Amino acid sequence: MHVCKKFAREKKLEILKLRRLPSVKVRRDVEITVEVVDNIVRKALGFHSTLQAEDGFWPGDYGGPLFLLPGLNEDGGWGIHIEGHSTMLGTVLSYAALRLMGEEINGGDGTMVNARNWILNHGGATSTPSWGKLWLSVTVTYPFFFFL
Repeated sequence: MHVCKKFAREKKLEILKLRRLPSVKVRRDVEITVEVVDNIVRKALGFHSTLQAEDGFWPGDYGGPLFLLPGLNEDGGWGIHIEGHSTMLGTVLSYAALRLMGEEINGGDGTMVNARNWILNHGGATSTPSWGKLWLSVTVTYPFFFFL
């Protein structure tokens, strides 16, 4: 059984409380009022809050950095997809994600060193396309690039 389902079953009482809210069926021929939207949002937030643990996290299966490592190419970079050749966008975003997850700059099996070298040898992180710069700015890593 999936971890979230198991957790939800343990918190079944809280889920049952959500059933007290009126049922909502949205159809094209029915006007959507503020009350309808309010009920939908309350049910959604209520359901997801039942999945949240007491200390604030949502339990689930997460492999952390192991999710990114299989896509690493021999040259030290990552592509846009798992079988793709290394690109600045794929490498910078994967490198940033690993750093944000706690990977050390020079730690581990050399993955971070090789990725950083790939980035620097191909023009640096500022050479990533605008989409990559946007995501780096959202994570507050652009324009500082402290992770290199």
